[in-house]
Amino acid sequence: QRVWIETAAPKIILKSNSNTTWAQTGSVTVALQDSKSGLAAGASVKYGWSESLDTAPSSYTDVTPSYTAGTKEEVTFTAEASGLTGKYYLWVIPTTLADTAGNTQTTTVKSTGQFYFDNQGPSAPTITGGSTTYATSRTISVSTASTDSHVGTVSKYEYYYTSSSTAPTASTSATGTVSTTTTSQKFALNMKAYYVYFRGVDSLGNKGTWSSAQRLYIDVNSPTVSAKNSSVTITAGDNVAMSTY
Repeated sequence: QRVWIETAAPKIILKSNSNTTWAQTGSVTVALQDSKSGLAAGASVKYGWSESLDTAPSSYTDVTPSYTAGTKEEVTFTAEASGLTGKYYLWVIPTTLADTAGNTQTTTVKSTGQFYFDNQGPSAPTITGGSTTYATSRTISVSTASTDSHVGTVSKYEYYYTSSSTAPTASTSATGTVSTTTTSQKFALNMKAYYVYFRGVDSLGNKGTWSSAQRLYIDVNSPTVSAKNSSVTITAGDNVAMSTY
């Protein structure tokens, strides 16, 4: 008499166990598999991301994959990450995972290495060059560069100017950009009062905090003289009161 005995529970397999390239988002293919009797119907798991192998994730995503009961092929789904900043481990926890022989898997599977995520922009730079004395132009410069604590590279600076004293927010669109080698911008648009801000942008596109404002006054308009009559002739040496005209 021939009998088939299975005592091993289904497996949870992570197709990748780490990624040390900084990215804003990430994904890992996770496989559920039982090559003997096959997966029983109704398998469900949950996954989460934690910065520690000892501290459980603060939240989980539930997954109930679609497959035919009894399959001996791998059943896969994608564990996704977004909005995280730091170095994280993937945790996959079986909620209901059994094979058709009745063996149940209850062990949490964790990635052996970390995945690097960055959704945080660089620090605010310090800018100089403002003045409340009128000039035909002024140049605002980055005097203390932004730093980025994760991906580490500041790729450019954005600047924003306005006549309003209301500071820009994270969602405010920049007026323009300058490179990290230039780090300055000339302003020559006639305006009674500019409020100018700069922020750094890292190599992943994360925008940092706006700097404090530099204020400047620009005057590029020449003086004008208006006369009430169509023409006025002034002889050299004369003293003429223009209010007469």
